[in-house]
Amino acid sequence: MSRTVFIDGEAGTTGLQIRDRLRGLDGVSVTSLGEARRRDREARRAAMEAADLVVLCLPDEAAREAAEWVEGMGSAAPRLLDASTAHRTAPGWVYGFPELAAGQAKAVAVAPRVANPGCYATGAIALIRPEAVALAPETQAGALAGTVIASTFLGAVSRVTVDLGDTTIMAQLSTADAIAHPAGSRVSLTVRPDPVLVAARERAESAE
Repeated sequence: MSRTVFIDGEAGTTGLQIRDRLRGLDGVSVTSLGEARRRDREARRAAMEAADLVVLCLPDEAAREAAEWVEGMGSAAPRLLDASTAHRTAPGWVYGFPELAAGQAKAVAVAPRVANPGCYATGAIALIRPEAVALAPETQAGALAGTVIASTFLGAVSRVTVDLGDTTIMAQLSTADAIAHPAGSRVSLTVRPDPVLVAARERAESAE
């Protein structure tokens, strides 16, 4: 079954990159408006109403306006993915960080409104919640990778600091795993689908 995507603001950097990523995907067609119609409000509304998913690559105020249009479409409303900062904490929108907590990936998958978490925010959350970061030896080209610069041993668990070049990030691992990544070693980083403290918190809450 083919799905139609309309990128509102596709001429900008983010829109162009998303369009390139979608190009050639089976079952996905991208609706584009010509240069003369990109600022035509009625043409944009019509493209939104005809789409299954609308990606908003707009300044915040324009993204809020576009979201209001969609709210008024009733049963014809498409799903929305907002790449701006306008709706990251807005009621009714799901924060688009699937690895944030248990169940978040499913929430993102079914939500009618998803807000892009943002690059800086994603990095900060991963840094604040180091238990969500997993390390592995650098083996895959193109993966997020860095160099281990320090380890803090805390008994059964340890925290490993990784230099990514323009920033650092911390991962919390078992001490046995941390020993496998000494200072100077190259590692790739991923975000765990089952952050340790999230699972522990959920178990504690269910026991109350």
